[in-house]
Amino acid sequence: MGYAAGPNKNIGSGGVLLISEQEPHVGEVIEYLITLGNSPEGSAELRCGGTVLRFRQVYSAGQPVFEMAVTMDLRQFVRPEAAPLL
Repeated sequence: MGYAAGPNKNIGSGGVLLISEQEPHVGEVIEYLITLGNSPEGSAELRCGGTVLRFRQVYSAGQPVFEMAVTMDLRQFVRPEAAPLL
């Protein structure tokens, strides 16, 4: 599927509902990043991997996009602005 930036619509412990301009394929394994927080103290990213369970085409601002339900099988927190550990 490659890289696509877009919002998530819903997030839970078992998966997410993502929005993409690219049509996904059921059963496809993808990697995605979720940015958590938006404050002066910084934010964290949750790097995830999962499988596309289902999708449907919807319209956003008159443009076709895809909502896809994806599992959250692998997850790792990443803080890019954090100082390295010594």
